[in-house]
Amino acid sequence: MKRWVLWKAFANEDLIDEILKICDPSSALILLEAGWLNKKSNYRKTAGRRVSEAISRKVGQNQASGQLLMRMLEKQGFIVKEIKPLVKGVLKRDGSWTVTGRKFIEENTGIKSRINDEVRDALFIVLISNQRALF
Repeated sequence: MKRWVLWKAFANEDLIDEILKICDPSSALILLEAGWLNKKSNYRKTAGRRVSEAISRKVGQNQASGQLLMRMLEKQGFIVKEIKPLVKGVLKRDGSWTVTGRKFIEENTGIKSRINDEVRDALFIVLISNQRALF
């Protein structure tokens, strides 16, 4: 149906239980923003060695978490499609949603409550997937 029924961030260990409360695996398609599909971008010539290594470590941890989550969802019977992180343009700069981006999400979803950037990313995926195929 390409709609959201819940907009809340959960701890990784609680996520599958929460998803199972609101939908049946046989009737749900989960779009997973898969950073590992992007061309490798964790090389930073301007950063020092320590900074570059820390960034690389965090990128690796994020990718491992996402891939583990995908396998756990598939084990529960969900169909999971990996999609490349969407380019947000003027809506998001340096990893954070801009004022313009926040207004865009609010106007297009009707959600006025406080939400974090990860939830905004997920809502953006749903909004864009309603306009064009992502996979």
